[in-house]
Amino acid sequence: MVNEIQYPPVFQSMGTEDEVFHISQVLSFDMKLKGMGVESKVCVVEGKGHSFDMKIEVGDEIYASVIVPAVDFTEMCVASSRSNDESRM
Repeated sequence: MVNEIQYPPVFQSMGTEDEVFHISQVLSFDMKLKGMGVESKVCVVEGKGHSFDMKIEVGDEIYASVIVPAVDFTEMCVASSRSNDESRM
């Protein structure tokens, strides 16, 4: 099923103490995406459970270790997409 979907770039964050998903699921999905040529990044946060990023504040540890990398990843993907669009013109 994964191979039948065209994915946009994917950023995943997960705590090592997640009660819902096992980290192997996230890492396996990341590898499949990369194998399909999809931009993908995983951010693993030690000692955090599921939904650890729901109540963050600018400047705290989670903001610096998850949100900033997510924004950087998004900026990189947007810039790459624009560059590809311009080269097609």
